[in-house]
Amino acid sequence: MEIFHSYTRKQAIQDGVLIDITEESKEFGFVYPIAITDGLFAELASNKPEYETYLARLNDALMLLYLKITHCKDESIVFYDMLITNAKGQKETLSLKCICDGGDDGKPVLTLMMSSES
Repeated sequence: MEIFHSYTRKQAIQDGVLIDITEESKEFGFVYPIAITDGLFAELASNKPEYETYLARLNDALMLLYLKITHCKDESIVFYDMLITNAKGQKETLSLKCICDGGDDGKPVLTLMMSSES
């Protein structure tokens, strides 16, 4: 089969479809490059109380992911839930999914997203 067009991870990051969070993830022990979707970024960055930051929510998501991965080491896709507080002070559950697959060069990369995203 002939490939007419391919869209690389690098292009997705340049276009803002994926946001590279590799540096932020190192604090939690991640060794593979990791990116989040623009959809998850929007969820983490909006509808939050004034005292809560995007970075705090991202750190929570990464910590929970790290804990989940340590219990599912042989899985290429993991699902987990994250509890957040919305701008009205109410609790909400974000259902998240992380996929580990080969990046542009075939080496492992992680992509974190809303569970409804593909």
